[in-house]
Amino acid sequence: MAEHLAKYLDFHLRKVSGQAGISDETLIQIIDEVLILFKLCRAKDTFEEFYQRGLCRRLLLNKSASYESEKMMIIKLKTECSDTFIQRAEGMLKDLTLSDDIMKKYLECTGMNVANKFQGVEGVYHVLS
Repeated sequence: MAEHLAKYLDFHLRKVSGQAGISDETLIQIIDEVLILFKLCRAKDTFEEFYQRGLCRRLLLNKSASYESEKMMIIKLKTECSDTFIQRAEGMLKDLTLSDDIMKKYLECTGMNVANKFQGVEGVYHVLS
């Protein structure tokens, strides 16, 4: 059950579902419903593992529907999950923000900007610990 909950949540937090017309209110309702089921689940460590894998994929591949929805989910999980899980998830979000800042500085140093970065050879890097 824990694995399916994490994968269901992953599906709704990806860009694909965001483009399908899911509003913020609907997403909050889905998250709340998943958390109700999560409270009844015994295999919380399994949920944490699959959720973390999905979070990594969404962040590294830029597939997350929104950064704010990821933060909201982690805040709601704080009361139910272990401290190490929350620290790792928050760390990933901080790492991604830092990585984006470093990438912007790199593009500025090379004389490229977001508008013309697709001309010539391009390198875009995201780093999560």
